[in-house]
Amino acid sequence: MKRPLLVIAVGYILGIVWGLYCSCSIALLYFLLYLICLFIKLFLKSKKQFKLFSIKRYIRYFKIILKDSVIVTIIASSFISNSIVIYQNKKYNNLYHEVKETEVIGIIASNPEEQKNKKTCKLKVEKVNNSDKFNNTYLILNISNSTNTDIEYGDRVHIYGEYIQPNTQRNYKGFDYKEYLKTEKSYGTINAISIKTTKKACLSYRLMISNNIFKRIKTTIENNMPKKYSTLTLAIMCGYTNELNEDVKQNFRDSNIAHILAVSGMHITYITMAINIALEKLLGKKTSRIISIILLIIYMHITSFSPSVIRATIMGIAFILSKIIYRKNDIWNSGALSILCILIYNPFLIANVGLLFSYGGAIGIVIFYKTIKSVFSKVKIKNSRYKYKLKKIDNIIDYIKEQINISISVQLMIAPIMIINFNTVGVAFIITNFIISIIIGPIILLAFVLISISIFLNWKNQILFYPLIALLELLTKVSEIGSKIPFNKIYVKTPSFIYLLIYYLFIISINSIIKIYISKNNTTFEYRIRNIISLIRYKLRLNKKKIITGIVVLFILVSIIQNIPQKLNIHFIDIGQGDSTLIITPLKKSILIDGGGSLNNTFDVGKNTLLPYLLDRGINSIDYVIISHFDQDHVGRNLYYNGRN
Repeated sequence: MKRPLLVIAVGYILGIVWGLYCSCSIALLYFLLYLICLFIKLFLKSKKQFKLFSIKRYIRYFKIILKDSVIVTIIASSFISNSIVIYQNKKYNNLYHEVKETEVIGIIASNPEEQKNKKTCKLKVEKVNNSDKFNNTYLILNISNSTNTDIEYGDRVHIYGEYIQPNTQRNYKGFDYKEYLKTEKSYGTINAISIKTTKKACLSYRLMISNNIFKRIKTTIENNMPKKYSTLTLAIMCGYTNELNEDVKQNFRDSNIAHILAVSGMHITYITMAINIALEKLLGKKTSRIISIILLIIYMHITSFSPSVIRATIMGIAFILSKIIYRKNDIWNSGALSILCILIYNPFLIANVGLLFSYGGAIGIVIFYKTIKSVFSKVKIKNSRYKYKLKKIDNIIDYIKEQINISISVQLMIAPIMIINFNTVGVAFIITNFIISIIIGPIILLAFVLISISIFLNWKNQILFYPLIALLELLTKVSEIGSKIPFNKIYVKTPSFIYLLIYYLFIISINSIIKIYISKNNTTFEYRIRNIISLIRYKLRLNKKKIITGIVVLFILVSIIQNIPQKLNIHFIDIGQGDSTLIITPLKKSILIDGGGSLNNTFDVGKNTLLPYLLDRGINSIDYVIISHFDQDHVGRNLYYNGRN
């Protein structure tokens, strides 16, 4: 095996996914695959003549890839991860039923955050009702401001409170809070009735130092910048988005640049580059690279080990190590190592949206970038008399092409993830991402330098931060304008797993075919693929009329099937306080009775609950809307006033 870590990671992910979505052991899957292989083997033995499209001729290519060692490794690693997930799920289910009103001893494992009339933080549990069986589990701790208790990161606390079991998804394909908490290694919430601090600084020295550094960075940024820009700087530099305004977050999502609010490979690249520029001439390449690795590990601690940070940091460290030991870096193996580290720590992080975006973007660049670059390299810019005279113009054009290629490569891979999680797709991502690629580098480097200077020299000089504030204002304007570009936020129905599978198989197949036609040194297998494609095109031309007739007949049959009356479906939508009902008639007419509404202005029920529910049901238009009465919890405040008028 050339990439053993990749093979192990594939098996490990397979076992986790099977454990999350299937209640049975993965042994059943392998038994079914074994039966299918036996059937294919018997089928092939019964045939004596094989043509160009025969299975036997091409099945040997699968044998080359799926060697016995590869198959054994995948099965072994998937069995391990599948067993872990099944065990963890049983453990969580036991915790849900055993814990009620309770007495807890634990350690504050995150910095307390102010929320309305309470403080919220993460609690690492040591004992529950004097029992050690809950040791090393986590709870979300809510502390009312009326308790007047000051707690800090690392404090050991003695709590008496009420345990609240997390809710599962309330609507079809809705948000599942219970599954989300599993990604945080937490099994619920405890509302503290009384709380007492028993000891200070109980966490490890390493974690306490990293948290103190983060607090120092946060304080420095807040002292030198207005809140609007300090929260954005914290989000970009540390991935800390808890205090970032929701409207700002939404603008970044709508303009398809939300990825810069999560620490990724781009951040690691710029930070490493800054360290090397500063230290390489003074200490030499090898020493500066070693220091880069140490600082990246510290940076990973400061950013609280978020999945995207771990991915980017491990892959960055692997790349730097390859330069130190003079070995070629294998991006697939380094990526596999990072995902294994993350999933061994917590297998439920496989469902983390940030993790999916991070790996999806990285995989998209690895798979599609070279192909897209080869295709676009043939595109020549005309009517530019300076193109061949000034080298700077050539460099600018090459940079623009490179950023466009990267944006397309990333979007091809993460577009389905965006649709599943947000039901939106944008068409102006090339414009916004290109502009961001120009200003995000200076923002990261300037913030890194200014924060470091302010901390080490203990400066408090807001004028020093004015250039950074100007760049952040420009970034904010880009997100605001980008979110308002026509067709940049198109709502789409939630696709099924089959459609996603077809999409990825299609784009990967097209990418492989383009590579085969672009490559100058094709292998025998690649020449055979080209011959098959030529034969298919020849057969299509010969049977053109039959194919067109078949497509027309198929289209008519699908139209008839879709118009066959179905059962009457009535769905009661959980929108909190209030009512909303969706009726789908036998002729597939959709009727919405009431749309719900919040009694306060902090939560938009229509946008955050009703719209995702309709898209998850495959409905992107409503035929009839019926309003029973104009109370706010039935039609919302805006409709309420419109109804009265």
